Amino acid sequence: LATHTMEEAVEASLKQLIGAHRSSNGMATHWDPSLSFLLSPALLSYETGRITGSTAGATDFQQSIRNSVPEGYSFKGFPVQFSHLAPARMMGDLLRARVAAEMIDMQGGVDSVRFALRALVSSYPERVC
Repeated sequence: LATHTMEEAVEASLKQLIGAHRSSNGMATHWDPSLSFLLSPALLSYETGRITGSTAGATDFQQSIRNSVPEGYSFKGFPVQFSHLAPARMMGDLLRARVAAEMIDMQGGVDSVRFALRALVSSYPERVC
């Protein structure tokens, strides 16, 4: 299976799980595909940094977010890494992490809270991360 196909499957599953979690708590979920697109270079930068010890592109990412988030609104995000491809396990881990849980459970209407998600799947030799 190609990594791009795995990324799309993980993203779709996590979006469904997050949406279902929010719905069960009486909250709507609005996904912002433009903002999700902007997360791609940041993920690549984080992964490159893990491998090389040097990150690049952080300034470009920050500027793209500033240009995309309307004045008076804020951007909250965090990178997270998993060593498996099980979205249900990922969701459980996210809900146990304070920062992630606060973001997933953020109150607000479609006009004030929008979500973005991007997955990057990197293949490494067995048991090497």
